[in-house]
Amino acid sequence: MLLDSNDQPPPVASIMDDAPDAPAGGDVDVDDLPDPEPIPQVLTADAPRADEGGGKGPLIIGGAVLAVVLAILAGLYLAKDAVVAAVPAMAGLYEMVGLGHPPLGAGLEIREVVSDREVAGNADILIVRGEVVNVSDQPLAVPLIRVVLYDEGNEEVHAVNLKPLKPRLDPGGKIGFKARMENPPPVARRLEVTFAPGTGEGH
Repeated sequence: MLLDSNDQPPPVASIMDDAPDAPAGGDVDVDDLPDPEPIPQVLTADAPRADEGGGKGPLIIGGAVLAVVLAILAGLYLAKDAVVAAVPAMAGLYEMVGLGHPPLGAGLEIREVVSDREVAGNADILIVRGEVVNVSDQPLAVPLIRVVLYDEGNEEVHAVNLKPLKPRLDPGGKIGFKARMENPPPVARRLEVTFAPGTGEGH
């Protein structure tokens, strides 16, 4: 079919009719652009926070300091005899924290102490008897047994050290002792039996 020159097709509408008018000269103001749609959170990676990864540092330092302190305390405990020998003032510190040496003869008791007098020729002999008992629940070494005479002013006037009959006593065990003092000082008014450090017999 032939088209009549008077029959013109209707004009085609532009697809850009609905778009906003661009400013003259082709310049676009970025402030006039619409905001982009937010990116879904599932497509974004969580960025590490500033405080992550740095929290372990103080813990490591604190642990190291604690380990050093414990090592020093262990060394002071294991070498306390050497420490006290080098610095006698440290003995009081050990006592304060409960790490001091137990008293001499701890766990042992001196019981049944009696005294008698004998005359042998021209000699006046004072005889002191008694027993040592282990009242603890473990075997204990028995130190020297010391018998001391005091005058009225509580001054020591004579003493003798006795070697125990047994060097060690089992729990509940006991041993006797007997001291002979020839011609004790006439000023002696009382006697006392204690323990003395060391082994062997001496005066």
